[in-house]
Amino acid sequence: MENYDTFPLVYDDLMDKSLYEKWVNFVVRHSTHNTSLLDLGCGTGEFALRLAERYDVSGLDLAANMLVLAQEKFTRANIGIPLFEANMLDFDLGQTFETITCLSDSLNYMPDEASVLNVFERVLAHLSDTGTFIFDVHSTHKVDVLFDNYVFADNDDDVSFIWRSFKGEHDHSVEHDLSFFLYDEEMDMYTRRDELHCERTYPIATYERLLAAAGFQSVKVCADFTDDAPTATSERLFFVCHK
Repeated sequence: MENYDTFPLVYDDLMDKSLYEKWVNFVVRHSTHNTSLLDLGCGTGEFALRLAERYDVSGLDLAANMLVLAQEKFTRANIGIPLFEANMLDFDLGQTFETITCLSDSLNYMPDEASVLNVFERVLAHLSDTGTFIFDVHSTHKVDVLFDNYVFADNDDDVSFIWRSFKGEHDHSVEHDLSFFLYDEEMDMYTRRDELHCERTYPIATYERLLAAAGFQSVKVCADFTDDAPTATSERLFFVCHK
């Protein structure tokens, strides 16, 4: 089954809601402006919605069904947030932003270094001269050690799922095998849907090299929602980048 076919339906239920405030706080601390912000890989719009009080937010995502859920969420909140259905590899919006974010390891879905570089180049083209690009990725420690044969399961009345992770075919890559069991009220039974999500990360030096190749001049690396430098066991890396 295609990635993000079933996942959008349960995405908000699976996410740890406490992480959103940590992402918001990190962005607020490190963005130099509180005007326009573009959120790449915005998904169901939860992060964009939380930032709308502080920024003039827009969202971009490749998954149309994610954007439908985001728009429904914005409508319920009576907030107008522009949404763009586009690929972060080649998007061209014809405007620049003071802050661009790419969070929740969205960049780890890029299949290779060339694709990561493409994203960085498109971000640079859409970033104002004094703007800030903030993104996070899984560390190599998390992918190689913590995700190795990782298994997690959860169950409630509407949906149950099993999450199993295995080493991918490339260095520092992982495959997440997701099985969802969704309750169908009309049929009074659960239906199973399976998805495979592939992620890949790189050492910090590789990201720094690709950012420099794209044209970024200043890069700060932090870890795990703090402003501290990464250690060998950090799980999530944050990059704060300027032209």
